[in-house]
Amino acid sequence: MGWETRHRWHQTDWDMVARHPEILRMPQPSWLFQHDAEQYAYDRCDEAVDSVRKDTYFQSRNIPEGHVHEEWTVEMMMDMDKRQARDAFYKVLDNQR
Repeated sequence: MGWETRHRWHQTDWDMVARHPEILRMPQPSWLFQHDAEQYAYDRCDEAVDSVRKDTYFQSRNIPEGHVHEEWTVEMMMDMDKRQARDAFYKVLDNQR
């Protein structure tokens, strides 16, 4: 999310902004900003500790619904940073409008 926001502000496609002025807004997705991190930690602490002790997989539920992790490297991000963004470039949704 931070990289995408930075890219929106530093690699601005002003034609896209003219079509979608909200693109320059700071994203505030509900999955992140309406999340009770403290309650999540209390609710999942025992399960997380157990996964470490037993060397088993811990599946975080602190992610957007339907999110599928994609591997990335700093080099990939730097390469993308050189490109001008188009409408479908961004993945973080600002659904707090």
